[in-house]
Amino acid sequence: MNNRYINSLLTGLLLLLAGLQSCVVSKQYERSDQLPVSDNYRMSQVDIQTDSLVDPGWRNYFKDPVLIKHIETAINNNRDYVMASHQLLRADALVKQARAAYIPTLNASATAQNAVKGDQPDSYLLNGDVSWEVDLWGKIRSNKRAAVADFFMAKANQQAFHALLIAQVAQAYIQLMALDEQYELTKQTLSLRLEHVKTMQALKEAGRTNEAGVQQALAQRYQVESLLCDLENSILLQENALSILLGHSPQAIERESLGSFETLPVKSVGVPSELLDRRPDVKAAELKLIKAFELTNVARAQYYPSVTLSANGGYNAMKLSEWIKPGSLLFNVAGSLVQPVINGRRIRTQHEIAKINQQDALLSFEQSLINAGKEVSDALFNIQLADKQLGLKQKQLEAEQRALESSRALLNQGMVNYLEVLLAQESVLNSQLNIIGVQSQQWAHRIQLYKALGGGIDE
Repeated sequence: MNNRYINSLLTGLLLLLAGLQSCVVSKQYERSDQLPVSDNYRMSQVDIQTDSLVDPGWRNYFKDPVLIKHIETAINNNRDYVMASHQLLRADALVKQARAAYIPTLNASATAQNAVKGDQPDSYLLNGDVSWEVDLWGKIRSNKRAAVADFFMAKANQQAFHALLIAQVAQAYIQLMALDEQYELTKQTLSLRLEHVKTMQALKEAGRTNEAGVQQALAQRYQVESLLCDLENSILLQENALSILLGHSPQAIERESLGSFETLPVKSVGVPSELLDRRPDVKAAELKLIKAFELTNVARAQYYPSVTLSANGGYNAMKLSEWIKPGSLLFNVAGSLVQPVINGRRIRTQHEIAKINQQDALLSFEQSLINAGKEVSDALFNIQLADKQLGLKQKQLEAEQRALESSRALLNQGMVNYLEVLLAQESVLNSQLNIIGVQSQQWAHRIQLYKALGGGIDE
């Protein structure tokens, strides 16, 4: 094959490619402007005061140094989180493979054949061939974009797991501190119940009450002791659960007190669409849509012909010493154009399925935005309700404590019976326990809002 023929062939192919590139069938992804994102989150009549919520990173959001240490331990040791990072490595390998599709493939072979007859010399062949598929319709480019979208989707999923793990550790830590508070309060209450039993026994000896009053006081003491056992068991179970999140076997958990726990102030939520875009699950849903969009491009490109350039060459000689001679050189350049004609409807079926997958991915993306908006709205309502409930519970406790003091004074004067005092004591204990529960819920809802806004995932 002479050089003039090779140059003419390459020139013709280049002109063909230049003409066909103007007919590229792959499309560019554009986000729809009809997404279900409202201008404002649904909130109750009680406004959240202060400024817009920023994303300071979870190490700045949480002020408890012990909690920060636990979160770092969970990120390093939690097995599920480590496995989620492995998915990112798999996606990265697929991206590298997709990028390599632009590179020509090269194969080489070397053979040595013995002669059939002893008086004939051996034959030696060294051969190599190169082929390259021209990306006329954007099929290779769309495959690469799909792989890149898959990589960033895996990264977003890892970030979502990261944010979830932080929230789970923080909430488990808060629940553990709340149980500690309830346990200490119950211990103090038990001391009061023991004193009350002595008081009732003294009143019985003075003739101011009867045995029934003493037995009621004892029953209340045993009830508090039973509650103390339940709380001790709950603390142990909560420590075990938090240990699993931290990635180690069940053991005692270091913690501070609930009263010293603090986060950055919860603030107004700003612009919904911008905040929801920060959520890793929303990012992952849109990246899944982008991947489906690009795979639809790939399926559409299958209707069109594929162009492949190939070349092969090598040396063929009767003796190894003759390889360096020009006559031993073999070389060939070719171009092929393959157009699908009849293939059992395979291409059309693949294209139809790809379009359906793209529609499903769009619906999933829209649903992720709806769910994200709901989670933010739920968190706002819960924060407002918990703040309001705490104020009411504190007023209730103050009233019940005054009622208990009055009941004791009236009992000493013989104006009421022991049952009223017992009921007043029970009400005070329940209110104190409820206040601790509401305080822990205040922090839990703030963590819920922070996670709902996608915060703290960038470290």
